[in-house]
Formats: sequence, C-alpha cells, structure tokens
Amino acid sequence: MKKILIILLLLIQMVVFAPSVNAASFTSYMTGDSIINAGATFSVNVRVNSASSLFSFNGSLTYDRSRITFLSSSNVRADCSATVGTSIVVDCSTGRPGDYTMLTLNFKAAGAFAAGQSTTISISGVNASIGTSDIQGSNAARSISVAVPKSGNNNLASLNVDGVSVPSFNAGTMTYDAGSTEKASISIGGTAADGRASLGGTGAKTLAYGPNSFGVTVTAENGAAKTYTINILRTDPRSKDNFLSAITLSAGELAFNKDTGKYTVVVENNVTSITIGGTVADAKSVLTGPGTFDLKIYSNVFVLSITAENQTVRTYTLDIVRKDELGFSRELSKDNSLATLTLEGVVVPFAPETTQYVLSVETAVASLKITATAKDAAAKVEFVTPADLDLGQNVINVTVTAENGGKRVYVLFVYRKSEAPVVSIDEILATLDTTTAKSVILVPGISGIIPKAVLDKAAEKGIVLIVEKKDEAGRVIYAWTFTGVAADTRTNIDTNLNFTSLDEEAIRKISNYADGMILNFTHSGAIVAKTTVKIYVGKQFADGLKLNLYLFNKEKNKLGLEVKEIEVKKGFVELTMSHASQYLLTRSTFKDTSLYSVLFIASIVEAGLILSLLVYMFLRRRRKPAKLDK
Repeated sequence: MKKILIILLLLIQMVVFAPSVNAASFTSYMTGDSIINAGATFSVNVRVNSASSLFSFNGSLTYDRSRITFLSSSNVRADCSATVGTSIVVDCSTGRPGDYTMLTLNFKAAGAFAAGQSTTISISGVNASIGTSDIQGSNAARSISVAVPKSGNNNLASLNVDGVSVPSFNAGTMTYDAGSTEKASISIGGTAADGRASLGGTGAKTLAYGPNSFGVTVTAENGAAKTYTINILRTDPRSKDNFLSAITLSAGELAFNKDTGKYTVVVENNVTSITIGGTVADAKSVLTGPGTFDLKIYSNVFVLSITAENQTVRTYTLDIVRKDELGFSRELSKDNSLATLTLEGVVVPFAPETTQYVLSVETAVASLKITATAKDAAAKVEFVTPADLDLGQNVINVTVTAENGGKRVYVLFVYRKSEAPVVSIDEILATLDTTTAKSVILVPGISGIIPKAVLDKAAEKGIVLIVEKKDEAGRVIYAWTFTGVAADTRTNIDTNLNFTSLDEEAIRKISNYADGMILNFTHSGAIVAKTTVKIYVGKQFADGLKLNLYLFNKEKNKLGLEVKEIEVKKGFVELTMSHASQYLLTRSTFKDTSLYSVLFIASIVEAGLILSLLVYMFLRRRRKPAKLDK
C-alpha cells in the first residue's frame, strides 16, 4: 500500500510541475534553386513565417551526401550566429516576427548526381525560441533535380523538291542546286534528324522567272538553327531583246550603235526644238520616251526606254546640247576662286572667300616661294613672285581668271621687318642722341605731326626717319621717308594723307571724271628736300602702269602736271616731295585748258571781224550806182 501511495505522489508531481510546451505556432519552408546543371553550385533559402518574434531556430538537416556537398551558409542577420552540420542552429540577440529568410544554405552537386536524377534537402524537428518559451515549427524540404541537356541536333534527315530528293543529299551539305523548271511553283519538303527539332521554310513556293533561292531552317530543341538553301531556275521563254535598231533626230547628227547607251548631240542656237524617234529591234518590246521637245540653251537630256517581252529594260540617253548665241555649247565656268594658297615658311590662314592677307616675315627673309592652285581646272592663276622683298611692306597680287573671264584678285600684304628701331614720338629725340642705327621707324602719334626739332636732330645725326601709316588690319597705306638732309626749309610736318577732299567734285569735273586717286596732304607748303612718300595704289592700279600726278590749283580751278609716268611697283608709287597740297593721280593726260580758252576767244573775235568785213563789202556793193547806157 505504501508503494502505491508513493507512485501516485510522483505522478501528481509530474503533472503539476511539468514544463509547458506551446503547440506549433510558426511555419518553416525552403526556396531557391530546384533544377540545376550537373556539377553546379546552387543555394536554397531557409525561411520562416511567424506571428511571434523568433530569437532562435533549430532543426535537423538531412540530405544525400553522395549527391550534394554542403559548402557554406550565408545571408545570416548581423545580430545572429549560425551553425550548420547535421543540425541547423541559429541564435539571435533580438527577436523578429514576420516572413523572412533565416539563412541560406550553399551546396555543390557531386559527380555522382547525374542528369535526370533528383534528391531532397529536408529540415525536421524544427523549433524556435520566442524568449520566454520554445515553439514548434513545421518541417521543410526542397527537391533538387539535375536538368537533362536539350538536344542541339539541327540536321535534316531528308530534303526534297516536289517529292524528289535533292541531288546528293547529305546532312552536312548546306546548299543544293535543283536545276531548272518551267513550272510556276514547287513544293519543298523535308524531315528533321531529331524529332524534337522544328522545321521552317517548307511548303509551296512561287517561282519568279530566272534564279530563285529558298531556305529550309532546322531549329534544334536548344534553339540552335541551321539553314539549308535550295537554288532553282525557272526558265523564261519570253524574248529578252530590248535593243533599238535606230534612233532618229530632226536636227543634229548621231552615229548609232545598239550597244552604245549614251550620246551627246550638239545643235546650233537657232534649233529651238527637236523630234526624237526610235525603232525597236524586236516587235514584242515596248519603246517609251520619243516625241518633240523644246530645247533650252546648253544641255537637254532625254531618255529612250525599251522594255523587252521578259520585262527587262534598256535605256538610251541623249544629251541634246543647244549652243548659245556666241556659239558656246556649254555655260563657261565663273569659278575664280583659289583652292590652295601657300607661302614657304609663312603660315597663311587661307580661306577661298578671303582675298586679302596681312603677313609678316623677319628681316632675314629676302624672298618668298608662293604656290597657288585654282579650284576650277579651267581657271587660270597668275602672279609674279618678287625676286627679293623690300624692307617694309610688299604687295603681291594673285589673280584668278575664271573660264568666263571673271577675275578675282587675292592680295598678299607681306611686311618684311626692318632692323631699324621702332620709336614713339615721345622717345624719338632721346633715341636720336643714342642710337647707332642708320634709320629709325617713327610712330608719330595721333596728330601725325613730326616736330621741326626732330627733323633737325635727325639731319644733325644723318639718320633717316621713316613714318609708316597702317590701317586697322596692319597694312601700310603710305610711308614718309625723311632722308636727314639739312636745309632751311625744315618745319613741323603733318604726315597725314587723305584720299578724299572737299574739292573732290571740282577736281573730278576738271578731269572730265577720269579714273584717278585724290591725294589730299594735310600739310600745306614746302617740305624739306629729298623727302619721299610711298603710297599704296594697288587696289586701283596694277603694277607696271604709268601714272601722272596733277596739282590742283584751287584759285584758278585747274590741274597742272607735276610729275608724269610714275610707274606702279609692287602696289606702290613713290613721290619725291618738295611741297604738299592737293593732287590727282591718274592714267589720263590732260592738256592745258587755259591756253585753249584764250585761243577759243581769239578765234571768236577773229571770226567776228571777218564776218563784219563781209557784211560791209556786201552792203557797199549794193549801194554802188549802175552805169548809164551810152
């Protein structure tokens, strides 16, 4: 009885003090790879779905170790640690509810795990801690299969045309010649060597006249494609004769040859229209294009087209060229531009539309080699390269004459530097006292005035003063040279020179509006002896021309010849000055109109006296009494 009582007490104690275990309250499952290639590395994810926060995860891991090998675990939360062996143990410092990946298991398929085989990875006895107690989870499993490779067989087993096998069929031969046929259509058939492959390009085919080509494509199970080609000729019994036997013209001459497809026929200017005809060699062909047409000056293109019965086309092209009134059979080119312009040793920023260039060379460069080519082969390029360059500015004209006679002049302003120092007006006196140079280039300042003191000092030192006036582009317009000769006529010299004048209309009228250039010196009166002025006239007068210089006398309103036959050299004329005023530089020659005015008046007076004498004699004759008859 005592033993029975002890057993009852133990049973009561076990019931009262037994630990409580919650029923399964979360789900575990696996995702990831399920079909793999042989020998591949793959991964499965161990996931949980729990309403409670899980602090741990435990379960027994089972898989066929002869087929797959465990490599590692990954994707474990930062606050968790994981151990993987025959069991999976994950411990976390914080709990987390929800649906998430607890960890990832990485495996590699073993060599024994062959294509078409399967294996299972499973987790059993799953439980987890929710902090105060443990809860059970559902077991999880993932089936892994090794994929069977798809067939790559894209060969044909047979290929036929209208049920007849193509000649010498072989799966490795890709192109076949099925010969010729008069049929309008054929049927192509074939069978794939692998039943899992698909065919394309078989069935009924319409044949065009002439060569036809068809492709039969075999696409293997794995997508690899191969195309077999069948070539077949449909014979064409239709005529292919698309020749002319003759071409007729109402004007001009044409030497016809059926094999010549292009003709140029020149007609006179008075031929304003033309009739073009043709005769086909085959009556079954069709001719288009003949007729009567108006002709414009120069080129007129007409096409005769012949379509044979088999629809092949041949064309004959006629260019009927009507001459212009001058007898030219084409419009002459007006292109007078350069294609290239180079100076040896000098960089020229050449552009065909830019006609003026300002260039500079060192003192040591005494000559230049110029090369210029026209854009149009029919144009002519003319220029004269100076044998040697002067110090200072040199002007070289490159003239391009188009086929139609139009000219374009490219002007090269080449400034050869001098060894003479360049000095401002403020520094000139000090420089003249110290320099050993034989000449000095003086920059006169805005006023352009050279003081007498400067001229005196230069004369005393025997130094030549050169004053250059340049435009904004750096081209020398004119240059004064004071030779340093001592003379009493020295005074302040205003070096400004204008090419217009308030008296310009009067000068033009006196010269009968002759082609010329006004030279209006600001300085008026005497200039120290042997002073010269070099003036650029190349824009208006060509090199080699002889010009005359006329002084304008404003009080007498007349032009007086000062210097005759001044030659234009390198774009400049050089004048030796003794005084300055207003001048006209021109190619024309004027007679002294004042002398002719006096002679004209004398002639009128003389004619009046003669006329008066004749009238007097006539009147006297009428008054003479008639003689009486005896």
